[in-house]
Amino acid sequence: MQEIGTAAKEHPKGTLPPGVTLPADVPAQQAELVVDGHVDRAGYERAVNATVACLRGRGVTVADPEPSSDGRFLHFSYSVVTPAGGDRAAADADAQQKYAECYLQNQSVIDPIWVRDSMPSEEQRQHAANDTGRCLRDSGYDIPDGLSIQEIQSRVLQLSPEKLDGTARCLMLHQDVFVVPDETGQPASGGP
Repeated sequence: MQEIGTAAKEHPKGTLPPGVTLPADVPAQQAELVVDGHVDRAGYERAVNATVACLRGRGVTVADPEPSSDGRFLHFSYSVVTPAGGDRAAADADAQQKYAECYLQNQSVIDPIWVRDSMPSEEQRQHAANDTGRCLRDSGYDIPDGLSIQEIQSRVLQLSPEKLDGTARCLMLHQDVFVVPDETGQPASGGP
C-alpha cells in the first residue's frame, strides 16, 4: 500500500490499515472521504468537484470535469483571462497559485489513494490480456495464450512496421486495464 504523508492519524470512521497514513494536518473535507484507507468513486468525484468549486469561488474560469478516455479519472481545465494591458505571466501565476491551494485543500490526499483503489485487479488485467491475445490470434498474429499485456506489447513491437497496422484494434480493446501507476502512484504510460 502507498503511504500518504508521515504522521499516522486515526480516521473518524475507522482505523486506517497498516501502511496507509494520512498527514496529521489533512483537511477535514478530504479525511471524511477516506474510509478505512480507501476512496470510492463518489468520494473521488466529490474531491474533484470541490476543487473545481473552490477555483470558481476564487474567480477562475473552469470547465466542467470530463471523464478520461478510460472513465477512471476526471479532468478539467481552467483558463486565464488577462485584462487589457495586464501582465499575462502574473495572471498565469495567480491562477496556478489558486489551483495549488484548491488542490491541496480538496484533492491532494484523495488522488493517490484513488489511483491505487481504481486500478484493475491482477485477475482483470490477465482477462484483458487473454482477450487481447485472442483478438490478435483471430487477426492472424502469432501470439501464444496466457501472456501478460507487457509480453504481448513486447511481441507486437517486434513486428515489422507493415504488420503493425492490424494490431491497434486489439490493443485498444482493454486500454483502461493496462494503466499501471508509476513510483509516485500516478498513471504511467498509457494512462489518462
